Amino acid sequence: MNKYKELTKQTVRMTIMALIVVAAAGGVFAAVSMISGNIDKRKTDAESKYASDSGMLTSLKSQLNKSGEAEKRFVAIQLNRPSPDFSSSLETLKDVLSKAKGQYGFGQFTLTRADELPTDKAELANFNFNITVRPRMSLTIQAVSDVHIFSFIDDLQRTAPGLIRIESLQLKRTKDMDDAAISQLRGGQLPMQVEGKIEFSQIGVVPKAADAAPGAPATPASVPGQ
Repeated sequence: MNKYKELTKQTVRMTIMALIVVAAAGGVFAAVSMISGNIDKRKTDAESKYASDSGMLTSLKSQLNKSGEAEKRFVAIQLNRPSPDFSSSLETLKDVLSKAKGQYGFGQFTLTRADELPTDKAELANFNFNITVRPRMSLTIQAVSDVHIFSFIDDLQRTAPGLIRIESLQLKRTKDMDDAAISQLRGGQLPMQVEGKIEFSQIGVVPKAADAAPGAPATPASVPGQ
């Protein structure tokens, strides 16, 4: 009987010890799993940050390289321009067009204006300049020849405020240079032989501290002096 009780006690003790060992092993496993999970999360976060930093570094290098080319291009543009005005002033543009109308002897000369809009290019948002665009303005022109129109386009890109980007050009000969037209030229008259339509965008580059107000809405208008 005593031997049975002793065996029972030993069995209980062994059971308790086994439970303690199992509980301890479970705690160790849980701790190891938690540590492993944290390590995996930290590893994932580190890899994500590394990828983000690498992408930013690549972007900055690209912008730096482009900046160097942009500066060279800007200097080349400045050397070819008699005016330092890079705004998108509509009034100044109309003055330039009015002078060109008389200089090239144009007949009909009508400007269709456009709203001044901020650029939609995200890479230009952090510059110290506001970049604006008047998109797809158009000029309808009557001229003596296509040479007059091509010369005018070259002049427009050099003397107009802002940067002028030609979007499209349409030319149509309406009359031949016959004896009657030559006679008119000899008499000081300008026979209109060509009709043209020029579509262009005007890009403004203005320091943010001196940002110009948006321009007028897109409506057809005659150039002053017509």
